[in-house]
Amino acid sequence: MLRFKFLAFVTFFIAKLVSGGDTNWFDKLYGVQVDSREALENFRLSTAENGGAGKHIFILFYYSWCHNCQRDQPIITEAERRLLEKPGSNVAFVRVDLDHAGDLLRYFKVRKSPTFAYIGLGSSSDLVYYKFGRTYTVENLVSFANSFIKTA
Repeated sequence: MLRFKFLAFVTFFIAKLVSGGDTNWFDKLYGVQVDSREALENFRLSTAENGGAGKHIFILFYYSWCHNCQRDQPIITEAERRLLEKPGSNVAFVRVDLDHAGDLLRYFKVRKSPTFAYIGLGSSSDLVYYKFGRTYTVENLVSFANSFIKTA
């Protein structure tokens, strides 16, 4: 365990140097931060109750110290912005810092970071889970999201 903590610290330190010291890069992402399955479920229910019935919910799993996550953050943010600004936008975003959400890490079986996924409609009682599995580009992420939005 000590070795893991040391490696996490070294990775965080290197990521901080590479990112120019921006340790709050994840605050630039759209969406609500959740840290547990309960918080995620509460968010899903609130989107249905607050005039958001039927919103398509997308989730981003990341580690705050993850270099790939920091590198892809501008791409993900731009894709999210385009989806939100689309006329008649019916999407919502959730962010999960895996350093503080072990139950979500295990529940969704997240194997890499970042992981962008579709988890279904806020008004639906069934939670679905479709992971994005291509290269992170704005166009690929928007296309992935639109494939779910158009089928509903």
